[in-house]
Amino acid sequence: MDKLNDQARRDRMKIELKRLPWSKGLSEAAIGDIAEAGEYVLLQDGDVVHHANEKLTAVVFIVRGRLQATALDLFGKTVLQRYLVRGAVFGLFSVANPEQANTDVVAVEPSTVIRLGIDHLLELITKHSDLQMNLYRLAGNLVRQIVMVDRKKSQPSAVGVVHQSAASRALTPQLVRRLMQIEDTPCVASDDPNWQPIESVPFRLLFENGQLIPEEQRRAQLKEWTELGRIFIDLNADHD
Repeated sequence: MDKLNDQARRDRMKIELKRLPWSKGLSEAAIGDIAEAGEYVLLQDGDVVHHANEKLTAVVFIVRGRLQATALDLFGKTVLQRYLVRGAVFGLFSVANPEQANTDVVAVEPSTVIRLGIDHLLELITKHSDLQMNLYRLAGNLVRQIVMVDRKKSQPSAVGVVHQSAASRALTPQLVRRLMQIEDTPCVASDDPNWQPIESVPFRLLFENGQLIPEEQRRAQLKEWTELGRIFIDLNADHD
């Protein structure tokens, strides 16, 4: 595991925290305090985040990459296995009883996490009511997904909007703003040079100097965005 130097860590962590779905609405003071107390950790494939037989000392928020969490019973048999990706958290349910965190957590690809000690976390949620509420919501989502079984139908990760005329161009920003009210922040890749920026929505123009950007750049951009939220591909119908 590699750690950035203190100043770079704090600056980077503030940026990353503001992008995570569960941190929406957090005050600058809360974000600053998390960055001050937390660790910004870069993981390599195979790095162990937590052993099932160890006491939990920190809560881990996933910034990017993928971790595999394997819950074990008293006999060491796997009872649940799932992947933790951007926006997920490990250890939140175990704060009240860190001795019972009987889960192996291992990075399965290069990943980045924010690790916050339990004592620091408890101090911060007492100090910042907005952080407390956000973590309550995050915990509620975990309960729905794991304990109560999330019954929501799977939704497409990418949505193509193809315009037959300029008259329908206003549809995409309307959809994006509506989506921001009910789920993670979407991303937009478009051929529209007149796109008006929407706060906190990543945007990439697909044309440079009148030419479509190379396929490898398009693929790299979409891959980078897959962990952020739904992707809108916004295009005119007259392209080849």
